[in-house]
Amino acid sequence: MKYILVSFDNMPKIVFAHCYETVKKNAWKIIPDDNDVILEITAIKKGKLKLFDIQNNSVTVEDEGIVATIIHRPYIVSTDSDYHRHFTFAIRASNIKADLTALDVIKYVTDNAEQTDLTAIIPDRFDTADTEYVTSCISKIIDIFNSREALSNIKLMAELTNLLSFATGRCYKSALAETASQNGVSNISYCRKAFEYVAEHISQPIAVEDIALSLNVSYAHLSRLFKKYTNMTLVEYINREKVKKMEEHLWRKKLTSFELAQSVGITDEKYALRLFKKYTGLTVGAYTKLHTYTE
Repeated sequence: MKYILVSFDNMPKIVFAHCYETVKKNAWKIIPDDNDVILEITAIKKGKLKLFDIQNNSVTVEDEGIVATIIHRPYIVSTDSDYHRHFTFAIRASNIKADLTALDVIKYVTDNAEQTDLTAIIPDRFDTADTEYVTSCISKIIDIFNSREALSNIKLMAELTNLLSFATGRCYKSALAETASQNGVSNISYCRKAFEYVAEHISQPIAVEDIALSLNVSYAHLSRLFKKYTNMTLVEYINREKVKKMEEHLWRKKLTSFELAQSVGITDEKYALRLFKKYTGLTVGAYTKLHTYTE
């Protein structure tokens, strides 16, 4: 399975949603505008779809009976049978990152357990066990999109959000299974539990020794594992997370430097300010001037 991170500046916008059916072989072009970031989620009910990548001169085949995610780029799409049918909808995003690793997915979901930004992780192909459910979600989106019912926009966003949430959860479980089979369950779970420990204790002083003790593993072993699987030290991760939390606090209300340091469990005010400057590139004073506080 491949994982796709999709981000939205605002509520996701559906570009089109329909059932496509043909009784003869057919072909059409997808030529997106330069500034368009669009992906389709397509349930193929009958007959394969072939996508010829015009730029890379390569062919991808989406089989009958699967649900595929297709990122729009210059394609020639064709059906290969006399009868073809698929259900599809397309959404416009602000950004798509299509090269996430399984560890990227785990870290992203763990880091954003209480996320407020509009993002989702979608597989390039949904698992066979999920095909029926996802197809039913697509059908509902098509019906609502093409209806004239009252509150259809709200219903549409509810169905779309439900599907994106489902996809993200499935990707997370798949990523956990993938990394466990590759690296050993204990190794990857140590990193995941370290993420969780930092999130739970972000407002308190955090030492690597404390994390290792909570996991019943040595300081050195945990440090090696974390560096291997995340490409950063655990101390660096802790500092980054504390700075992110300081930024969140500054968005909500104005704090003194002392209060800001205390809010993330740092007793040395000057050290907290140095960390903030290191990871944001701005002093706290400069940062606050760029943002509007909401009381």
